[in-house]
Amino acid sequence: IRWGWRGQRKKVKNGSVSVSRPRSDDYLLADGIHPPIIDQQLFDQVQKKFSMHKPLPTSAREMKNPLAGLVICAKCGAKM
Repeated sequence: IRWGWRGQRKKVKNGSVSVSRPRSDDYLLADGIHPPIIDQQLFDQVQKKFSMHKPLPTSAREMKNPLAGLVICAKCGAKM
């Protein structure tokens, strides 16, 4: 369990509050008290696969229209 790794920092710019969550080198790391759901070897394998993929840019993750391509016109069959 990790405490204090990404604390919130608030700044006021031009009258609006912006919140950032920078990573910190000063954090507390402790073992959990419950038994693990999966074993450590499987967890490490999955983390290795995750680290191979680059995250998508923010603009690619934003959903512009959730119904795009799903709604079809009953008269002409065109996607709306």
